[in-house]
Amino acid sequence: MRKTVQLRGKKAGALIHVSDLIVDRRQVVYFTGFGPTQEVRAFAQLLNSGEAELSLVGDEETFSLRACRTDFPIQVAKGPEGHSLIYCLPRDTSYIVAASEQEGREVYYRLLEQESFVLREWFHVFFGEVERVEPVVGEKFCLRNSLAVEARVKEGLRKGEFQFPEPTASLILEQSTVEEKAA
Repeated sequence: MRKTVQLRGKKAGALIHVSDLIVDRRQVVYFTGFGPTQEVRAFAQLLNSGEAELSLVGDEETFSLRACRTDFPIQVAKGPEGHSLIYCLPRDTSYIVAASEQEGREVYYRLLEQESFVLREWFHVFFGEVERVEPVVGEKFCLRNSLAVEARVKEGLRKGEFQFPEPTASLILEQSTVEEKAA
């Protein structure tokens, strides 16, 4: 579903068509769009200025945001017939953008495995506590990855929510297995 988005600054404005737009706390987190090359360049410049007003054009649903900005790089690629493509992606793990909730969950679980000491049994607890950001346009799934994992693990252990597995040394092996290894 494509929508037209307008960005108005003090002296100029720009209109582009977007298929996905995610905004969180006055910050444009993710978008993909296209339009005439001049409009796309103006849109990127206005968004980087941080002083423009973003609004949906020609729609029953009204969305307007003053002083929107983005902290993420905006990419512009040449398209066909005097048009350009424009997109903005999060450059770090502060936001996770995916095509579906399942894909977002998989990406989040991989991040937990790579960046934190978290047992797999605890993953669902952390995923339930991460804030979801609803898209303004499109169907993308977005998470704000602002959970302090280490502090949450300490709190969970202290409160008894999380349990470490039994130590390997305390496991009792069957007698026949020990005898077979000794032989």
